[in-house]
Amino acid sequence: DLGYIDKVCREIGDLIKVKKTPHTVVVRSTVIPGTITDVVVPILEEMSGKKVGTDFHVCCNPEFLREGTAIHDFYHPPKTIVGVYGDSDPKMLLNLYSSFDFPVKLTDITISELIKCVDNTFHALKVVFANEVASYGNALGVDSRELLSLFKSDTKLNISEAYLNPGLTFGGSCLPKDVRMMSYQSKKAGLKLPVIHHVMDSNQSHLDRIKDTILSKNCKKIVFLGMSFKEGTDDLRESPLVMLVEYCLGKGINVKICDFNLEHSKLIGANKLYVEKKIPHLITLLEKDQKRLLSFGDLFIIGFKDSRFKPILDQIKPGQQILDLADYPDMDGLENVHGLLW
Repeated sequence: DLGYIDKVCREIGDLIKVKKTPHTVVVRSTVIPGTITDVVVPILEEMSGKKVGTDFHVCCNPEFLREGTAIHDFYHPPKTIVGVYGDSDPKMLLNLYSSFDFPVKLTDITISELIKCVDNTFHALKVVFANEVASYGNALGVDSRELLSLFKSDTKLNISEAYLNPGLTFGGSCLPKDVRMMSYQSKKAGLKLPVIHHVMDSNQSHLDRIKDTILSKNCKKIVFLGMSFKEGTDDLRESPLVMLVEYCLGKGINVKICDFNLEHSKLIGANKLYVEKKIPHLITLLEKDQKRLLSFGDLFIIGFKDSRFKPILDQIKPGQQILDLADYPDMDGLENVHGLLW
């Protein structure tokens, strides 16, 4: 309900009309992304007869206060975000925070609208995840409090920034296997755990979006920079890059693969068996010669952040494209580089 936002913007705009100096309007409420662009600014300009960024300024300063501890949270915030609309000057708002001992992060206006919703959705996901895991643990007769206490004690991977970056889907020999096990066994126990049951579906949906992105480039010769499921390993089991290569081959696209971790003669164990049974044809597509790769490819797809790809990427010509699935360093701003979700 944006009724209150509409009303107060009309009141403020009416006052800005007669104000002699530039005014700064700050949206503090949690709003639908696009509200400032589609509602706040048009009303302020209409009521004031003035121009945003010149005669008045608009910022978004989302609050991260918990009920019951709001005053403490104000002085000790998890983060302080200021979104700036267009050419608006955030100086007045930044001055308000100048005496506090915490950083203020400037960002895009839509990101500042969206961040609170993202935070709360993730908090909700954590609650649901914890209760689903606890339900499965309870069905096995274990104390789920101890189970989750041990889970939370890992601050290197579980409670950390790890895995919270946009990019490729997950793969490998561990994550898919363990997700499937929990999903299958919990269903077998008669438990309805929608988040866990749909993790693999969500992963596949994201892989399908990547496939569509590749096809949209309309390239017939693709070089994949990376084929193992992550940097620093030669493990090809359930690698999303392997799935993408096979998809491209099925669409009649010519493919070459550059992966400095892969040596067919050095593959061992389950990984070797997987390659020999499932994807023996892909090994024949391996190519590490920089000149041959550069003369072959129309599109270069970066699978992970291996620094050894840099000499190849530095020689990409204007007619060739790069699709970055890994947020590879120093790629931003280059004309022929397309990020996956950035």
